[in-house]
Amino acid sequence: MIPIAMIVLVRVTAFGRTRAPERLPGARTILVMAAAVYLTYDFSGYVFARMMQDPNLGISFPPHYHYWTGYGSRSG
Repeated sequence: MIPIAMIVLVRVTAFGRTRAPERLPGARTILVMAAAVYLTYDFSGYVFARMMQDPNLGISFPPHYHYWTGYGSRSG
């Protein structure tokens, strides 16, 4: 999908209009946008999960759990 998005971005924007189309600015823009979309989706999912906790029903995160320990802290 990235090559297709890159071609579309190069064709419809000002990238490369003055000379031969350049693919690097298009690829960089798409990768930055993809990273921003992923991080927004990931962080908003964490925030919504945090807001929907209900300790009375037993729905809660483990103690000392936060965003940065979500995926990588698989100890033991």
